[in-house]
Amino acid sequence: MASNRHYKNAPIENALIDVQVEAGTFCDLALLAAPPLPIREKYPESSPVISGTAAISIGAASSASFQPSQVGYFRGSKTGPLGMQVRQDGLTVSRGRPYESWESLRTEFMEVWDWYKNVVNVVRIRRIGVRYTNRILLPQPVENFRDYFNTLPTIGDGLPGGLAAYAMQLQIPLGNSGDVAIFSQAMPPFTGGDGIPIILDIDVVRPVALPAAALPTALDELHAHENKFFEDSITDRTREIIS
Repeated sequence: MASNRHYKNAPIENALIDVQVEAGTFCDLALLAAPPLPIREKYPESSPVISGTAAISIGAASSASFQPSQVGYFRGSKTGPLGMQVRQDGLTVSRGRPYESWESLRTEFMEVWDWYKNVVNVVRIRRIGVRYTNRILLPQPVENFRDYFNTLPTIGDGLPGGLAAYAMQLQIPLGNSGDVAIFSQAMPPFTGGDGIPIILDIDVVRPVALPAAALPTALDELHAHENKFFEDSITDRTREIIS
């Protein structure tokens, strides 16, 4: 199977690259709010990213509190599929439909990264993630889901074999590199329509520290893992649907 097969009707709903970093100095939010003009023009819509700490006390005088704090900004295009989240501890760039290619997403990320790494003074990278969320519409009726997918939940002998909905997640270590694939697959409750939707979400992460210079190669390696998981999880009947 080709490692970078392109499908005419690719089922990708959203693809993203996420990098969490260790900064050398505290980054003022005002710096994250003012990217260079080309980035502001591509991502004109801006809103704050809020994080916080919740505390719950249970007893005679129960109480709950939440202390919010701003950690960055989300910026998005007005009508297009691009979005980015810049935080004091990381950067995420995403693309929804219409998806173009891995090369396009990677280039988009690196353009923002070149600005971001200097603003926050990146010392090292703590974690990298490449995630693709796919929505595949199966034609009705489906007699056997294994005609379309190689990875599925197994129903015990003696139990009814039909599925009205399901959700499963597998976390699979990838050799000695420290990389982990978080493979999620779900069929929402069927409410009617032209087909049966299956959500296939593949998130490949490298949760180990590495220098910033190693980022481009690491991203390509994680995408190769993600692509292999997708290809090895579907059958030729599914390829016919998305080709």
